[in-house]
This record gives sequence, C-alpha cells and structure tokens, in this order.
Amino acid sequence: MTPVTTAGEGSTKSEREFEGFRELWKAKRIVSYDFEASLYVGGTRYFAEPVRVKVRDGDATSIQPIDKNNKASVDGYSEFETVEKMFEVIEGAIKKKLEFKAAYNKDFGYPELILVLANSSVTDAYKRLKVHRLRKIN
Repeated sequence: MTPVTTAGEGSTKSEREFEGFRELWKAKRIVSYDFEASLYVGGTRYFAEPVRVKVRDGDATSIQPIDKNNKASVDGYSEFETVEKMFEVIEGAIKKKLEFKAAYNKDFGYPELILVLANSSVTDAYKRLKVHRLRKIN
C-alpha cells in the first residue's frame, strides 16, 4: 500500500498520484477479479462487512457478505462495486474539492483505502472503503 495522501482544495500532488495509479490500473487490463472490502459510513447506516465482490468483464456480478449469517445490507457497496467506480468516487471528491484520503496498491494501482469527507463541519459525514485483498481472475 502506498502512503496515504490527503487532498483538499487545490491539491495537485494527490491529483497527479490519483491519475498515475488510475493509469497503472488501466495498463494492467484487469477486467475480471474478486475483492474483499469493508465499508464504513458515518452516521447510523450500517452495511455488511466484510464483503466479497465478484467482477467479470468489468461488471460487478455479485456482492455478498463473507459471513453468510450476516444479514446487513450490501446496498452501500454499489458505489464501490468495481475498481473503476472506486476511481470515480475519488475523481468526484477531487472535482467537488472535498477532503479525501486515498492509498493505492503500488503493483496494480487499485485503491486500497478511500476516505471521503462529504462535509468537514459534520464529524460523521464520511465514507471509508478498505480493500482487504484483490485477486485477478484469468
């Protein structure tokens, strides 16, 4: 995992890093993969975690809690269901000049950690996604 970078208004270093890792991910041409992740959203929303997401030919085909007995919702993961969607979340934070932190896998470029603060004046207005592992499917 690369060191976590923080961005806010006018942060070009984190934007360059974002673009570089997005290009690295694209260059790897990985379209079918499984990943395990946990999502935390400030406030009272609770989502199942961790989950296993299956992506085939660039589309999420399954999002399931790893613990089969966990009946919590997986709906919140739809915003992060593919690596490309993860990059879109980061890109949206950059465009809206929101405060965010991101860490990327240095070998493949995918985000390993995303933290977006939707409103810096509200302490629980955040989304945090942690990718625990990603496995390429041949």
